[in-house]
Amino acid sequence: MGSKIYSMIILSLLLSLVFANERQFFDDLYRNFPKLQDLSAWPYTNSYCHAYGITCDSYGHVGKFIIYDLELNGVLPDSISHLTEIKELTIHNCSVQVNLNSISSLPKLKKLVLSYNKLSGPIPILSKSLIYLSLIGNSFTLLPPYFPPRIITLRLANNSFSANITEASQLFNLSCLQILSISHNNFSGNLFDSVGHLRYLRQIVANNNQLSGTLPYFDQTYQLSYLDISHNAFTGKLKSLFDLNLVYINLENNLFTGNLPDTISKTSLVHINLSKNCLTGSIPEFKSNRLLSLNLSGNQLTINCDDEKKFTSTRLKYGQCELADNYSNGDCVFEYCSFTKRLTPS
Repeated sequence: MGSKIYSMIILSLLLSLVFANERQFFDDLYRNFPKLQDLSAWPYTNSYCHAYGITCDSYGHVGKFIIYDLELNGVLPDSISHLTEIKELTIHNCSVQVNLNSISSLPKLKKLVLSYNKLSGPIPILSKSLIYLSLIGNSFTLLPPYFPPRIITLRLANNSFSANITEASQLFNLSCLQILSISHNNFSGNLFDSVGHLRYLRQIVANNNQLSGTLPYFDQTYQLSYLDISHNAFTGKLKSLFDLNLVYINLENNLFTGNLPDTISKTSLVHINLSKNCLTGSIPEFKSNRLLSLNLSGNQLTINCDDEKKFTSTRLKYGQCELADNYSNGDCVFEYCSFTKRLTPS
């Protein structure tokens, strides 16, 4: 009996310590961000579980801390490391500086969103419990030695990374990864050398970098449905890309060559942008009744004046159809497709 009472006393003391540590963080937070006192929904003097942006678990510990668009202009207290039960931390567009080392030790954190703040420098090693990470819209320059192995969503767009992504291939050896966003950085190398083996990837958003190389062979085991690698320097032919069950594809402003593959006509794509490449040949018939947007402008395709008939099964008549700046054997006038004739080189 005595040992049981002793254990209960120890447990009670530990819980009291956890609550005291959590209280310390919110005291520090209020001190660092006096603007929070202007929020009528911040009455945490009685219970921080009722404070703005706070959700507590059934034991009264902080489980979520979520704030948006507050223009706080300050530094998040390092005492955030005391929130040992927290599972989601979202601070979006609050002009906050954060010491990521104070967050990296949070043992139960699964979702971390620090998008559009004032974060910079290298990313440290983060908590292995993370499955969702968004650091979009900051000024990070260096990737971490590795990402948490169970990451499902990784968003690093609009930063200042300049790594050769081929050399960082082990960094992206994330077998659970489904969504990857690295657009608007200065990544170089061949993206698909790093992530081409990740068959569970559903979305790749890597536009506006300095990526290059060719596309890998995609078979039916890949789950990719959304691909944007526009404004890079990829080369080669489109190969098996349209064998996938893609919904959205944007390859604008690259260096792809060759004919449009016949498989493009059988896809379930809604949006296709292949503009500003070096594609040649004629346009195949498109049979997808889902296709709402098609941009083939700025290539070296040969447009025939009856090509609009090849879009009869689609919804392009109600959406967008761009064929401008390609070759043609005649002066074509289309009902709904935009077209201007490219001059044949003399």
